[in-house]
Amino acid sequence: MPQRHRSRPDTSPSAVQQTLIDLGHPKSWASPVASDFRMIVPILLMQLGADGIAEQVREAWRSYELSDAPLDAEAKTIIEWAEHVLETYRTQPH
Repeated sequence: MPQRHRSRPDTSPSAVQQTLIDLGHPKSWASPVASDFRMIVPILLMQLGADGIAEQVREAWRSYELSDAPLDAEAKTIIEWAEHVLETYRTQPH
């Protein structure tokens, strides 16, 4: 029997906000948290670094019984993305 692929979670700001509201948080709280999520994620990824991301993802992949764990090269690409996002934000005029 072929294995079904699960759909990936939606982590867009609107989806994060809706999930927080569904969890019982007021919209007045969920909205800024969802907005901050866009900065928190790249900051956390940068703090972990490529090796930390690869290690954490491999462990989580096993814990959550997911198939096809990402390659270490993907972790390096994720760091490139996080660096770009944070540098673009940092260099924006205030």
